[in-house]
Amino acid sequence: GLCGNSSRPLSGLRLSEHSSTSCETQYSDTSDSTINCTMVTERCNLLKMVPFSSCNIDPTPYINACKIASPDAFCQDQTCSDNEFCGETTPGGETRYFCWSIFASTYREINALGTPTVCSQNSASLTLICCLLAEKGFDYSALHLRDPTCTGQVDEKTHMVTFSFNSNSCGTQVMTNSTQIIYKNTIMAQNSSSDIITRQDQVHIDFSCIQTQPDLKTVAFRIRDSSVVQLNQKIWVELATDGLDANVVSMVTESCWATNQASPDGGLRYDLILNSCPNAADQTVTMQGNGQGTSNYFSFNMFQFSGSS
Repeated sequence: GLCGNSSRPLSGLRLSEHSSTSCETQYSDTSDSTINCTMVTERCNLLKMVPFSSCNIDPTPYINACKIASPDAFCQDQTCSDNEFCGETTPGGETRYFCWSIFASTYREINALGTPTVCSQNSASLTLICCLLAEKGFDYSALHLRDPTCTGQVDEKTHMVTFSFNSNSCGTQVMTNSTQIIYKNTIMAQNSSSDIITRQDQVHIDFSCIQTQPDLKTVAFRIRDSSVVQLNQKIWVELATDGLDANVVSMVTESCWATNQASPDGGLRYDLILNSCPNAADQTVTMQGNGQGTSNYFSFNMFQFSGSS
């Protein structure tokens, strides 16, 4: 839509009836039989000459796309997605998917091949864009996680491939520090151990999710006198959590004691659990599942402090 003297300002050169104010506009024009394709091709080929030849992007696929692009364009026996067109890698050579620049520019600016990692309680997924992978010479079907049997799932409509793992599958590495639990995996390419050399770039994409370490908590509850709970009656207590991965995190009841006051440190004290075990001096105390999951149980027989409630 630009035509005129280069000394004029850009706003004056742009023809409003042919140029959009936004690069987001996509056009779907009908064929025009009056266009001289030979002449247009010659003009387009100017993009391959000086000064354009010094650019880092080969214009050939984009020139070809202008000739053949349509919503139903086929490439490698598959239909292109809305964000792709089919072009030749070299003149007269094989065809492959190319990303439309308007779509790919967001990812190229940050040197990304897809969307950010999506994390849940104990799993993660990463979605890559097939045409961006193809630009780097990577075949998505040859990619897998640390466990070679864990390959990506392709969306046939969008041509995006998603890799997923949880904490105990696909070779996931689980690391911890004082404050975090880290789930980590890697997308890599199949590699034959018998190959002495390779002329293909190696794929090694790490992605991970971080969870906050569970805190050490102290909880208190009060038992009131009632006709329901009698002395020497067995009382069961369950301690349970939500949202923790039982394959990685366990809940341990380290200690439990009774006092005759609201403060945990005041007045009389009677220990039920010591060092994660029942108090050996009280045979009524039992424990189940301590440290074996995200919940545990213990029981004791009801008592009172001598001379008090």
